[in-house]
Amino acid sequence: MGAIYWMKKVLKERNEILLALYMTIFSLIKPILINMPESSTLILAIVTGGIIGLELVLEWIYTKKINVCIKYMFFIIIVYLWLLCEMLFRNNSAIGEIIYKFSIYGAIPILICSKINDYKKLLWLYAIFSIINGLIYFFDPINSYEISGDYMNFGFSQMLPAFTGGIIFLFIFKKKYGVIFAIVFFIQMFLYANKGATICAVCLMAISYIFFNDNKKIVLRRAFIIIILLCIVIFNTDGVCEWLIETIKSLNIETYSLITFLNMLQNNGDKVYHVRTDIWKSAIQLFNQKTIIGNGIGYFEANFNGYTHNFFLDIAVSSGLIGIIIIMFILVISIKRMIKIHNIYKKFFLMIMFVIAFIPMMFSLTYWTVMPFWIYLAIIFCSKKEEVLENERRNEDINRKL
Repeated sequence: MGAIYWMKKVLKERNEILLALYMTIFSLIKPILINMPESSTLILAIVTGGIIGLELVLEWIYTKKINVCIKYMFFIIIVYLWLLCEMLFRNNSAIGEIIYKFSIYGAIPILICSKINDYKKLLWLYAIFSIINGLIYFFDPINSYEISGDYMNFGFSQMLPAFTGGIIFLFIFKKKYGVIFAIVFFIQMFLYANKGATICAVCLMAISYIFFNDNKKIVLRRAFIIIILLCIVIFNTDGVCEWLIETIKSLNIETYSLITFLNMLQNNGDKVYHVRTDIWKSAIQLFNQKTIIGNGIGYFEANFNGYTHNFFLDIAVSSGLIGIIIIMFILVISIKRMIKIHNIYKKFFLMIMFVIAFIPMMFSLTYWTVMPFWIYLAIIFCSKKEEVLENERRNEDINRKL
């Protein structure tokens, strides 16, 4: 009886389970990929193909048919047609790799998230998988980032999702142990990861606090206190950083993020950030060459063997002013739609996707490999208003029964 119950539960929640798993699977299997580099491509193909196959099999078992959401498929087809046009008319050598990246980080998760019904369950599962992932990598800095690769991957791919898991447990499920997870992973991120991940975590914490606090007087009072403390820190940043570094060093702990931040403040930023600023200068020069339509997707990657490390510069170089105008329009509309969503679980999930996608993309990552970016856009734009409301009512009924 117990086995039958759990089988039915897994079948019913198959889409939520598979999406939460897919969002963390590449980080979870990274230790295997490092130990088997010659088979990494094959392993990735097996994992992605296996998840797609499992999704189709489970859906057939549960519904006796394969459902395809036209709107989500249309979204994917539009992106592929865009990339195909770029390949035919601009033919940048990196376009093939970008198509591959979108297939892995965009198309597949979009197909899975098209069938999500229970966002509360999705949040629960994502928190669990993310925290497990964070615990696996927790001591990686001691081994010189042997598994994660470097401090940036450690921050964005391991500690930030794990911290997010703690935030989900704390604010959505009111679990006190969420505070412990959030604090522990934040400290690890602050000491051993990059500043972008730390800034992202702070923003996520602040937005979550405001989002779930109905007492606006308390929020404003505490916000005022925080602003005063921030002003004190800002006007004496050097002293605060030096005090923190010395205190941490007295415990035989090294902190990359604080030391590099202090170096930047003490006019040594060129030594620390000269590579990134040179990249941005090159990107601006390319934008000035073809201001209106840009140089094409993959042009920067093909000519500079890397990416721009900034979302808007990436769009500017590849698609020019036209691309910037379009993406600004898309972002404004998406935020308006997110604000209007009444399902608290869906709104909070989209808010998380927005924060952990856009803040990292402003400093380090390229949007073609940022899965939350594609999930956010797909969920926001691929549902008609009537269907959004219908799904929200269904989810509210489910949550009442739970």
